Amino acid sequence: MVAPRRVCAAFGGALALLLAAGCSAVDTVTGNDASGSPTPASNGVAEKAPAEILDAARKALAGGGSVHVKGNGTADGQVYALDMRVQGTRGGRGTVTIHHNPVEILRVGKTAYIQGSAAFWLDFTGDKAATELLQGKYLKASTDDPDMRGIVGFTDAGKLAEGLLRASGAVTLADRREVASVDTVGVTFRPNDGGKATVYVATTGKPYPMYLSTTGATPDETSALDFTDYDKPFQVTAPPADLVVDTAKLK
Repeated sequence: MVAPRRVCAAFGGALALLLAAGCSAVDTVTGNDASGSPTPASNGVAEKAPAEILDAARKALAGGGSVHVKGNGTADGQVYALDMRVQGTRGGRGTVTIHHNPVEILRVGKTAYIQGSAAFWLDFTGDKAATELLQGKYLKASTDDPDMRGIVGFTDAGKLAEGLLRASGAVTLADRREVASVDTVGVTFRPNDGGKATVYVATTGKPYPMYLSTTGATPDETSALDFTDYDKPFQVTAPPADLVVDTAKLK
């Protein structure tokens, strides 16, 4: 028997690590614009109060047409990685790596698909028969299933924004820097689940978050995420029917 609850719990843990840990600035994200192009006009976000900057970034991410989110994190000696392209709230596609096992995620509307290696399925179902059934296939499930919340969280810009950029307590101003040749202003805050977080927000165009690095409740809980390719269209399509195993039909 396939155990979708167990599988999705693993995603939920990775989501909590990567998307809601906390944050501190990392100098390696600073870049230089050597293009010689004229400086874009300010969007005014840098003149706002720190809490207003964070609010503007959260709303911009939630309302964006598309974004590419890529990064990694660590917890309890394990490394997690994320590489997802998200179509606003409509769906997304990409890869989450858990315990060194890359897992492909697709979501089209209210339907999610998961494809992992045999090692992944054996690790997270503990069932050899399920592993054989799912090898080379996509596990299909409805996002209405409460156990799928971890999957939806990776493929919905609104849920990403809430998980990443909702503060508990005071928000303070950090430094100014360039991220991917975009001028940004940073704000530091404490997420709802603790830790610390600093997000760098574009000061030109829409106030999109450009970079987030995190530290959690313990020193070994860290993560860093880059946000690129805003509003660049891409397609997400369901896998071929012969490669799909539907959880609704499994016993």
